[in-house]
Amino acid sequence: MSLSLIAGVASLAMEYGPAAIRGISSMFGGSETADKVADAVEKADAMFGATKEQKEMAVTRQLQALLPESLVELEKIKVELE
Repeated sequence: MSLSLIAGVASLAMEYGPAAIRGISSMFGGSETADKVADAVEKADAMFGATKEQKEMAVTRQLQALLPESLVELEKIKVELE
């Protein structure tokens, strides 16, 4: 998967939060990938004492574990968040 895309999605996801990700996704029929992104953000938000960069890195790592087929969906999520 494209690391730059994943890092971009992670940064935007942390900026907007899980509720916005799920809300945008639901407007377009829902997305399992969007739910996974939102879940990753929730887990990162729960990291007590972590910096913003550490949280973004945690989200990036979780997104890298997604199947390669999720790349198209991640691109859609990034565009919607931008």
